[in-house]
Amino acid sequence: MPTLLFALLLPWALGYLWLDLLHRRLTPSGDASSGNPTPLPLLLGYGYLLGLFCTTLLLRLWDALGLRLTFAPLALLILGLCLVAILARPKARGKWRVASDEWRIDIPTLIALLVLGLIVVRLISLGTEIWLRPLFPWDAWSAWAQKTAVWFDLRTLAPFVVPSEWPGAPSAPLFTAPAFNYPSTLPLIQLWTLLGLGHWDDALMNLPWLLCWIALGLAFYGQTRRWGLSPLPALVWVYLLLSLPLLDTHVALGGYADLWLATSYGLALIALLQWMRFRERFQAVLGLLAAWAAIQMKAEGLVWVLTLAPALLLAMGHRVKPVLLLVTGLAVLVGLAWLVAPIDLQLPGLGRLVVQADLLQIPGLAPIPLGHHAVALPLLRHLFALGNWHLLWPLATIILLAGLPRLRQDPVLVAAYLALGGGATFLGFMFGFTEMGQWVEQATILNRLLLHTVPGVLFVTLITVEAIRVAPAMPQSVPPGSPGAE
Repeated sequence: MPTLLFALLLPWALGYLWLDLLHRRLTPSGDASSGNPTPLPLLLGYGYLLGLFCTTLLLRLWDALGLRLTFAPLALLILGLCLVAILARPKARGKWRVASDEWRIDIPTLIALLVLGLIVVRLISLGTEIWLRPLFPWDAWSAWAQKTAVWFDLRTLAPFVVPSEWPGAPSAPLFTAPAFNYPSTLPLIQLWTLLGLGHWDDALMNLPWLLCWIALGLAFYGQTRRWGLSPLPALVWVYLLLSLPLLDTHVALGGYADLWLATSYGLALIALLQWMRFRERFQAVLGLLAAWAAIQMKAEGLVWVLTLAPALLLAMGHRVKPVLLLVTGLAVLVGLAWLVAPIDLQLPGLGRLVVQADLLQIPGLAPIPLGHHAVALPLLRHLFALGNWHLLWPLATIILLAGLPRLRQDPVLVAAYLALGGGATFLGFMFGFTEMGQWVEQATILNRLLLHTVPGVLFVTLITVEAIRVAPAMPQSVPPGSPGAE
């Protein structure tokens, strides 16, 4: 058990120490001009996600060198990288921690402690679920844990190939599975945990899902504090996120990729908005790293990251109107191509792009048959009537609609809305025009895909509330003269 705890915490230390080093190097004169210190929870939250992701990359590198996957030498390698980050750290300057006088004993502090206590109670219950419940079957086994079992048994990353290639395979270890081509990051997360544990345990290998939940809460709290919220409102927003039933279900039934994709994509979007507001290079690096992790978590991670492209254009200084015209023009062209002039192109170095009335093929993904599905009623029922999300979607819808008048004065809010619009377009297309429409009607995939958007949706809702709350005359945080300001 001590080595299991070590395996769980070592990637966290790796990510935190290197992000701390990057933060110090990229902001040598202190935090951004807003005057808000970078909270320590921000570094801890992003640190776990990125540290564990880097650990999976080290596993790949170790295997590529032909070395047997064993815990001790890999742990020593990670410890060495932690030591390098410590030795390279410049002298302390500025601070990230919340000032101590903000936590004096008063009514708001007592309320904050109560909210924190509720989060801790939920943490304990989720930890108990993971500790006692064996691996839940279905996708958790067929899509991910088959690779984990094979790699842990062989202590090498044996390849998984298309089923038609497997019968005639040579004698070298070669395997197949229904999800043979899925990204390997999740099985590697489980594999690292098992290497630390020393034996197969299909429940304890999912403890990183609990730590991902903790890291999401820490990162979300840190970014809300960085936006300027005081501790109590920031903690309330974190509670609203961490108490969502379906999000907690994906912690208790560890083994699915959706929690990790929701965390990495959501944190990428939040860092992008922070960079646009404060122009901190550190936030830009956080956004890029989290987006890279999102792409490696699940096949649709690449599409989710692409939905950030319009917001990224605004963050890079492009004006609002040209970006809106570009997005609208591309949507019209794709729609016309789908209806009138089918596209069939061979993209050099990427693959085949096909857009036809009954088929969509994107380089790197399997062909997607197209057809219309009536999913409006099931979608409305899941969003607004059932209890998977508490009141998230009704409240978010009302708040986001109320924030529309603020778009003319706030380009950061425009970028946030564009990101949500891109996600809504992606989901609308997948639900309404692909085979996923059948799964919506059967309620087998709808909420899992919605989960990917939840951290980002809640943060955009938060900043919309702040935009409505502040006086219209308050100067915008986008630097004066920035081409992003209209």
